[in-house]
Amino acid sequence: MAKVFISIPMNGRSREDILAEQQKALYKATEILGEPCQMIESCQKDYVEMKPLECLGHSLILLSTADVAVFAPDGLKLVVAE
Repeated sequence: MAKVFISIPMNGRSREDILAEQQKALYKATEILGEPCQMIESCQKDYVEMKPLECLGHSLILLSTADVAVFAPDGLKLVVAE
């Protein structure tokens, strides 16, 4: 099972909208890879309280644990870790 980090724009969006887009991206990643995928939870409730650089640092730590990164919504770009 591939661990997938999904990066999407979050500024000015509701948590529900973000989660819905993450699910779409996860479904696409599963289709492209042809295997089950597990999403790395990156939409934390405490992000609202974090400074921008703290949020970026936390995201980079999560990204470092991924097998695959998905950059959405601009056409679903899939990056596979080597």
